[in-house]
Amino acid sequence: MGVELNYQFQKQVSTKWVPVTDCFSNDRSYLLYSWLGLKERNDGTVTAIAPLRGLPEDMELCWDDEYGWDDSLGEHSYSWLLSDEILAAARPIPVGCDDSGPVVDEFCSEVKKIHELYGAVRIVLGFTG
Repeated sequence: MGVELNYQFQKQVSTKWVPVTDCFSNDRSYLLYSWLGLKERNDGTVTAIAPLRGLPEDMELCWDDEYGWDDSLGEHSYSWLLSDEILAAARPIPVGCDDSGPVVDEFCSEVKKIHELYGAVRIVLGFTG
């Protein structure tokens, strides 16, 4: 069993953050996960954009008794990043036989597209598995 990314893009409307639709395929990429801050899948070659921050203060988990975790944001390693931080960060470089560079490129393209539509957006994330 592997690890899966759970995430939500959000734009700020007045004083609230509200979800926005995205087109990211969310294919599994431990390179991306390490870059987003997940230490457990980082082989030491990737510098995280920022350490895991936990959930934003304005968000709470919606616990699902059937799954035993938040069905939308996963079960562990919660964090958030702003699109400005992601777009300014140096992209991680795949090492060896890691072929997940295209997933990182797709994620960055989606962040850029949403950033251009709404201005600075927030990406709230967690992991399952």
